[in-house]
Amino acid sequence: MFVDQHGQDLGTEQTTAILVDWLKTFDWQTEILSDITY
Repeated sequence: MFVDQHGQDLGTEQTTAILVDWLKTFDWQTEILSDITY
């Protein structure tokens, strides 16, 4: 988890990290589903 070193900047960094992780997970799931479907 993030350490609160930058005060209010923590929220933006955390949100960005969550979005990046979600996109990586989404891409991974899409690739798996494509492999199964085709």
